[in-house]
Amino acid sequence: MNWHEVVNDRLGDTPIAATWCPLAGTGVVYERTIGGEESTFGVSGALWRDSLVLFDRKTHTYWSQVSGTAISGPLRGATL
Repeated sequence: MNWHEVVNDRLGDTPIAATWCPLAGTGVVYERTIGGEESTFGVSGALWRDSLVLFDRKTHTYWSQVSGTAISGPLRGATL
């Protein structure tokens, strides 16, 4: 996880994103369904409040890895 920081996978029928921020030492797993549709996540390369920022590949919204809250983009304010 230190090299990839996010893995898009499935737990049974549930799509998940397993995330890891080596800087903050936080590992969090989210269901990666947004508005009823499956999404995939990547690492933006940005930091917010000393932890990594994810982005969803469909809307390019930026998400806090720690809180699962959309911090920038069309879904700002939404939560995973």
